[in-house]
Amino acid sequence: MSHISQDAHIQPAGLPAGYRAGLGLYSALWYAALPAAMLSKRLRSGLGPRLRSRLEPRETDVWIQAASAGECTLTTTLLQAWPREAPLTCLATTNTPQGMGVLRTFSPPQHMLFTPGYAPLDTTARVRRALAALRPRVVVLLETELWPNILAACARQQVPVILLNARMTPKSLSWYSRFRDLAQRIRPRRILAVDREQADRYAYIFGSLNVQTMRNIKFDRWAGMQEPLPYVHNPLSGVFKPQARLVVYGSVRREEESSLTPVIARMAEEHPKAVQAVFPRHMHRIPAWKKALQEAGLSWQLRSQTLEAVPQGRVVLWDRMGELEAAYALARAVFIGGSLAPLGGQNFLESLGQGIVPCTGPWWSNFSWVGREILDQGLLTQVRGPEELFQALSRSLRTSPSRDKVFERFTRYLDQRRGGVDDALAAIRQYMP
Repeated sequence: MSHISQDAHIQPAGLPAGYRAGLGLYSALWYAALPAAMLSKRLRSGLGPRLRSRLEPRETDVWIQAASAGECTLTTTLLQAWPREAPLTCLATTNTPQGMGVLRTFSPPQHMLFTPGYAPLDTTARVRRALAALRPRVVVLLETELWPNILAACARQQVPVILLNARMTPKSLSWYSRFRDLAQRIRPRRILAVDREQADRYAYIFGSLNVQTMRNIKFDRWAGMQEPLPYVHNPLSGVFKPQARLVVYGSVRREEESSLTPVIARMAEEHPKAVQAVFPRHMHRIPAWKKALQEAGLSWQLRSQTLEAVPQGRVVLWDRMGELEAAYALARAVFIGGSLAPLGGQNFLESLGQGIVPCTGPWWSNFSWVGREILDQGLLTQVRGPEELFQALSRSLRTSPSRDKVFERFTRYLDQRRGGVDDALAAIRQYMP
């Protein structure tokens, strides 16, 4: 593994001509791709605001770049814990409207001047203008935010860059391996990865000096959880009876609908007293679910048309947002979607926060940061397919453990892994007077 000196990434004289040309070509590709990107509704929603964005000149202590909603939530978790004795001027930028929604709802402490904004496109000219306007003391990148022109411009202007909560997939490692020499010339000042495996990947790309590990900030997001929502305070208490044998299918994705429909039908046949609730991840899938439930001969109704307690044996198709956690708090068995197909999985921690051990399929890489020890401790049930899912849900209906005990075990699991916020704040403050 190659090593470079601590200051090798600070090159006032600039990069060699070949690398400058490469970054120039990379910048040109951004502009060349814009017409096609603007034709895509999904891409246009993020690119449009970034093209219109103009970062106002303001001397900034910390500039945090957070790609989307997940990284923006980490940003607000960090800033909420910023020490009161250290006044801070902070700009947080994001690439997406979803991320901006998170940043705009953040209420900064009184000792903090906080500004949300859209990130500039990662082109040489736009990044240079942003740095000239902001003059940040330190730039913080979160998780997988490796932008070549930001790194190159910060190296040129001797602005420290810290990569926090860093992680890198094997696919990304293969891609970045092609640019190791450039990466080691513009590398961040410090890289703090969430585990040793991730640190080794970053060390291979950037050189091992200043690559370390930290505790995952995501665990700190769950600090101070309230206990499971009691039935008398649950907004869905009028929808489900107190002892309802409720099965919840949460955040179900399109790719697994055909696998889940037979499971729902079999549960209805073999557990006729059970009530089942299907929560599609995206509301535009409601018509497809209506058709599937109808063709399966199941008795079903829409949540929006449910005005009284759901009778036994009925399937409720959820066409309202924001009620999934309340349903978890009443469930006897839970399946977390996005995991029966290679989609990365959805959030199973919300179910545990309501004291119910959920089932997941084999694909939950989006939450692999939690650690596979969660399986060993019986806080998550992993199934390989529809048959195993049916068996697991059936067992949960018959032998649901105490919610309080599940919540206690979950809290203990988290407590043993918290501290990432402290690690991150210490790293940032190292570069501030």
